[in-house]
Amino acid sequence: MVSLLRRSVPVFQWALAVVFLAAVVVVGTSVVRELRAGTGGAAGSATAAVESPPPTTVPAGAISLPVLLFDDEKVIRVGDTATHIAALLGRSAEVGRYEDALEALTQAPPVLETELANSAGEIYFALGRIDEARVQFNRAVQGRAVDQHSARLKLAVIEWTYGDREAALATFDSFIDIYNGSTPLSSSDLTAVATAVRYLGSREHALFQDALRAYDEAIVADPGNLEPRILIGEFFLEKYQGTEADAAMQEVLQLNPNHPRALLGLARAMLFNNSVGVAEQVDKALEQNENLVEARVFKARLLIKVEDHEEARSELQKALDVNPTSLEL
Repeated sequence: MVSLLRRSVPVFQWALAVVFLAAVVVVGTSVVRELRAGTGGAAGSATAAVESPPPTTVPAGAISLPVLLFDDEKVIRVGDTATHIAALLGRSAEVGRYEDALEALTQAPPVLETELANSAGEIYFALGRIDEARVQFNRAVQGRAVDQHSARLKLAVIEWTYGDREAALATFDSFIDIYNGSTPLSSSDLTAVATAVRYLGSREHALFQDALRAYDEAIVADPGNLEPRILIGEFFLEKYQGTEADAAMQEVLQLNPNHPRALLGLARAMLFNNSVGVAEQVDKALEQNENLVEARVFKARLLIKVEDHEEARSELQKALDVNPTSLEL
């Protein structure tokens, strides 16, 4: 069901791409050899005897995206798509490594700017850098990136949060046409549709059920996409349906026990259901992402309830340090 944008590419452009790729490999190999030669002595000779990387792999030291962004032994390989790289960046952002992800994005080749723009916008948005987020989301939309619908949704959310709510509602409404169109929608697209309809539910409550149905369709389209599952849980929390929210978050944690937002969502559901261990649960979320603003704010509220105002103030300051424009504060 995934809809991919395909454009005809002239033969000479493919040839240029092959030449560019070959040049990257040659330069990367030269860099590695120079580094080995610089070690000197017997150790340098022994290292120089090691075979060069296979010609189909870009050496870790020669790639423009910093290796430190990913887990040990993970590299970007020749043939990796922008979608794959965006997923790696998304996982770094998921655990709060925003600055690392931004550093990688600034070093990405220009040819990837459009397809990575939505990822960049998400990170800027999480940091409260709204103007920069707008620029990136607009780039993804205007460049017709694969995830352009997600970018359009985020632009509308920014309007809803910081700008003109009527304009935002008009954009949200346009997602119904996208859903009813003839183009097959990806899981990400269906998630964007569901979220847009969820916002529309603020003026027409019957649409909330349509939003849940679209989230379910997004899960069917890609069972490995955890975002619609988390959003279902957060939706139930908004509607004070603690039992359903708990079940939804538990479902996510069965697939990824360390997902920060799911850990926080479970803590919120536990508080609603008067369960014990809420403070410990929110700490689990912060262990996975110390920059999760919503978790810092939630913890501050728990501390205020027990009149620990000094620690609450400390948690709020940590949240402000990450995102000074967050309306959670």
